[in-house]
Amino acid sequence: MTDKGSLLDKTYFDWAIVKPHLICVGIIVAGMLMAISKWAFFPYMFNIQTDTLVLNLAWAMFSLIILIAAIAVARETRQARQDIRIPVKLPVSAYLQSGHVVPATTLDISMGGAALALPEELPVKDRSVRHITMSMGNEVLCIPVETMRTQGANTYVRFEKLDILAGRHLVRAVMGRADAWQPVAPRESVTGLRSLADIILVDLVTLKRMLRLNFAERRAMRQAEADNDNPASSAADAEKDSASKAETKGKEKGKAARIAKAAAITGALLLGTAGIFFGASQSHAATASAREATPAALEGDGLTDRLTFEDLRVTTPIRLLGTQGEMGIPFGMRQDRVVTKATLVLQMAWSPSMLDDLSQLVVMLNGEVVDTLRLTRANAQGRIVRVAVNPALFLPGDNQLNLRLIGHYARDCEDPFHSALWANISNTRSWLDVEYARLPYKPDLARLPLPFFDKGQNMPLDMPFVFAGAPGRGELEAAAASASWLGSLASYRGFTFKPVIGALPRGNAIVFLKSGQSLPGLEIAPAQGPSAAVVRNPADAGGTLLVLMGRNNGELRLAASAVAIGKGVFGGARMSFEGVRIPVWDRYSALRWVSTEKPVKLGEIMEPYALQGMGIRPGPISARFRVAPDLFFWPRQGGRLNLGYRYPVAKWMDRRASRLDVSLNGQYLKTLGLGGDWWDGLLGHASAKSHDSEATLTLPRYTMFGQNQVTFDYNMIIADKKKCTGTLPENVHVSVDPNSTIDLTSAYHAIQMPDLATFASAGFPFTVSPDLSQTTVIMGEKPSTAAIRAFLELMGRFGDSTGVPATSVTVATDVDADALSAQDVLVVGGTALAGHEELFEGSPLRFAGGRLSVSERSMLQNVAALFGGTERDDPMAAEPVIYNARGFSGIVSFRSPFASDRTVVALLADSGPALPQLVEGMADAKINAMIQGDLSVTEGDGMASFALGERYWSGSLPFWMKIAYWISQRPLLLGVFALALAVVLASPAYLYFRRQAQRRLGAEDDNA
Repeated sequence: MTDKGSLLDKTYFDWAIVKPHLICVGIIVAGMLMAISKWAFFPYMFNIQTDTLVLNLAWAMFSLIILIAAIAVARETRQARQDIRIPVKLPVSAYLQSGHVVPATTLDISMGGAALALPEELPVKDRSVRHITMSMGNEVLCIPVETMRTQGANTYVRFEKLDILAGRHLVRAVMGRADAWQPVAPRESVTGLRSLADIILVDLVTLKRMLRLNFAERRAMRQAEADNDNPASSAADAEKDSASKAETKGKEKGKAARIAKAAAITGALLLGTAGIFFGASQSHAATASAREATPAALEGDGLTDRLTFEDLRVTTPIRLLGTQGEMGIPFGMRQDRVVTKATLVLQMAWSPSMLDDLSQLVVMLNGEVVDTLRLTRANAQGRIVRVAVNPALFLPGDNQLNLRLIGHYARDCEDPFHSALWANISNTRSWLDVEYARLPYKPDLARLPLPFFDKGQNMPLDMPFVFAGAPGRGELEAAAASASWLGSLASYRGFTFKPVIGALPRGNAIVFLKSGQSLPGLEIAPAQGPSAAVVRNPADAGGTLLVLMGRNNGELRLAASAVAIGKGVFGGARMSFEGVRIPVWDRYSALRWVSTEKPVKLGEIMEPYALQGMGIRPGPISARFRVAPDLFFWPRQGGRLNLGYRYPVAKWMDRRASRLDVSLNGQYLKTLGLGGDWWDGLLGHASAKSHDSEATLTLPRYTMFGQNQVTFDYNMIIADKKKCTGTLPENVHVSVDPNSTIDLTSAYHAIQMPDLATFASAGFPFTVSPDLSQTTVIMGEKPSTAAIRAFLELMGRFGDSTGVPATSVTVATDVDADALSAQDVLVVGGTALAGHEELFEGSPLRFAGGRLSVSERSMLQNVAALFGGTERDDPMAAEPVIYNARGFSGIVSFRSPFASDRTVVALLADSGPALPQLVEGMADAKINAMIQGDLSVTEGDGMASFALGERYWSGSLPFWMKIAYWISQRPLLLGVFALALAVVLASPAYLYFRRQAQRRLGAEDDNA
């Protein structure tokens, strides 16, 4: 084959590379001639059976057909075009040699040139073009060209050499288009006989070329070479010659096709009954394969999404301010779908003070202008706007919708930040309606996690987990690995994992099968070991099933774990994981938790480009990070943020008033100045420049949780706001240095438990071992589907917290003290599970008489309550909440009775549906913040939390520091200790001075 991008000046046949093929062809032909000769002329010498001869000749003929088709590849065709052309119509401006500028349209375009359709009538006869320009969103790409030839109203140009930046823009314009890669229509289904006829046609043409019988083709090749040597030939001659060649080629092709069809029919007759059967089976297989590969073409209609701005994580109404206020909304598009229709609906209002003819809202998608909406005073109170969006503007993967306000209240100079310049857009009543068509993809493990999860999807992930029967311990442990894997991928989008037993749902699903198990409609070969397969969903041609299989519990769990961690090179529709080793994770080694062993750079936990902002009001720059919930900094205030930040220093900016505000999880931390160095003015640096500053901030422990967000808000103030003075800069950049670090190295891993807030936010203490190797989940003998769903969604939350699949979790149905001696215990199910007296011995709740009630305080707890206590830790306050609840639903935590440093967390509910609601409620920020203490009970739309039980330390904290911290949290007791210490220290001095006084008084009496 010709090297990619290389040219070939003439056509030739490479005999050297097909010598083995030619030798094989010679041997086969000689053998066939010899066999026919023996059968025809020497039957008396050779006992040749006719049916055997026909069968062998048919097989030899079939081999000969395939060999000659392989030989055809050795023909290297003249390659005069270096770049692939894409037929697409783009509006461009053509600059003629005469200096005139005319509008034009591309007929096709490549990285090397383009075909242009110019207007029929031009001001000059010469149609030579020297430059073309095309729009690239807000930019214009200018390309110098050389006119190669003209033909009628069309001009064919070649691009001159471009610099690197222009080349990038050209790549985006040509190769970045969706229609450059996606087929315009589904591939045509080809039968086996049709394929055989095509191969025979190729063989006949190859034989014709090898025997030098292609006279017309060789004449055309000689003419092409002559035209290449004489480029001054006229366009008319070229057009005529091209038409002649096309006609000759068409006749030749038609004739060859007729010969090929005749040869194919003859070959089919020679094959006999066996050959007909073989051909029919091949045709059936090809048709079935084509049908399997293109189900999406038939089922693309009817897929719709309504994405509100709130769904796209715009949490508050959009407010655009100033002459050029802008808001960018990132969102994604699935790779296995293509947008066929889209409509943007905006519920908006704007200032009635803005001028009708100068004020507008520009809607852009991925840098391309979608529409410009005039903002008139008549509709300023509110208006619903519908904007049709060109589907070609949507990209697979990341997309961005921008809303830009261009507002003016005066026709001359104006204050760009005047209060009259504003527009509001609702985040709940504005949305994007999208219609999709599915793209055809053949099931392939190499595409995982597609189609089960696509990072381009914006809505929560809804993935059914299918079991052949009531799932046991092995199926649940395997499902935990898959649920945590998908939960870590879906993350902030949200997810639900509904169990389905004994049936196949519609759409995509994950299926768990052991030997001897089956599902109606699902035909799949039984497992010979730990394995996985992807197949079409028999219940929905548009859906795909990920089938995880094993002969026993261990193999099923191994298959699920191998898929979850991506062990091995995935490919094909089915693969085995025999011999795969699943890694073991150390404590506190979660991928998504900031390490306490060394400072971590912001550029390591997020993309550096996300730490930049543009504009005088760049908006907040946010960095999200997760930490272990048990960080203990006392007596220090918290961790450290070693911050580096960059900003402009220029005359237009008020250096005294401009500032950078830093906050953590919405809590204000510190204001940093943007004044540059005090000596800048003394040294005469009057021009604009950038300045780097550094600062160290404390990240307080009381504002740090499992999930955190530190926000940097640049507030640059204009130095002179007087009317008609100065010009504001258009392109202002600010940034946070990616080398800034979060330093948590001074922290211990220690916390007073139980603390349900850490469980709700980060799955603590179970996620300390990211793979849950030190976690045992206790469920009922026959868990309900609601309990299974709650369990799976909990595993998803744990995977989201750590970024590691739960490949080592243990599921049990009974309490084994020895097995639980080194394990944290998670209980999921009905309130009757609290009847395990051995396990719930230290629980703040007890199960008696078929209902739950609050346990009584111990003597030690009553004594401790004397030194401080609130209603939150009073059992009398918790009892009415539990008693009056219509069906208990809540979370309780306490120290494990089998190990002093281990914890039990139980999710209990009287009714089944309440369990998944309890887990899903943790995804709501308001409800999550209500879950605290050791008992949290559903109450109305929220949670009521209490701290009733005994508290204990978990982690590695020195004993003396535990005592000091305990005393520091009890001011009354601290006062008593201070008084006692004062008495102890003052008593010797008091006794000493009293004795001295007695001696002095005694001496005075003696002297008297």
